[in-house]
Amino acid sequence: MLPKEEFLFLWNHATIKVLDIRYELFKPEEIGKSYKLPANMFLYATGGGAEVQIDLINYTLEGFHLIHGGKGTTLQIVATDKGFEYFLIFYRASIPLTSNKMIARALQRNNPFNYQYSLVPNSPITMFEKIYFMYKQWENANNLSKFTVKSLFYQLLNEIFMQLDQDSVDIQKLNVSSQIKAYLEQNYAQPLTLESIAL
Repeated sequence: MLPKEEFLFLWNHATIKVLDIRYELFKPEEIGKSYKLPANMFLYATGGGAEVQIDLINYTLEGFHLIHGGKGTTLQIVATDKGFEYFLIFYRASIPLTSNKMIARALQRNNPFNYQYSLVPNSPITMFEKIYFMYKQWENANNLSKFTVKSLFYQLLNEIFMQLDQDSVDIQKLNVSSQIKAYLEQNYAQPLTLESIAL
C-alpha cells in the first residue's frame, strides 16, 4: 500500500493531460468486452449496478461509485439486472525530468498513477455534475472547452484526494502477476507470443 503523503506528493508534481471522456450505458445483464486500459482512468458509476473487475480485483458497484485504474490493467464490466450507467475519464500523468532527488526516489519506489482504489464519494451529486459538465465540454472539442475540462479535472482530483486523505481507502499497487493471469484467462485459446504480451 502506498503511503498517502507520498501519493499526494507525487501527484502534486505531475503534469496532467485529459485524453478522452466517455459516457456508456449497459443494458440489464449486458457483459462488456474485457480490454486493456489504453491510459490511466477514473470510472464514475452513476446509475444501476455492475460487477467490475480490474486485474482480477472485483468491485460491486451500486449507485454512485468511483474507481481508479492504471494504464495496462484489464477492465471487465458485467451489468446487473438494473443495467449500468457510467463515465470513463482517461488521462495521462507524468512527472517532468527533475534534479530533485526526493521526487526521483519517490517515483522510482511507486508510480501513483498506476494504483487502484475505489470510493463512494461524500458529495456524489456534486461529483456527477462536475463530470457531466466535463463530458459536455469535451464534446465541443474547441480549445476553450478543453481548457475548461482540464480545470475541472483538477477540481475533481482535489475532491478525490481530500476524501482519500480523510478516509481509510486502500490504495492498491499495480499487480503485474494479476495482469498476466488476467491476460492468460482472456486469451487462453490464442498463441502466446512476446508481442501479444507486450500489447
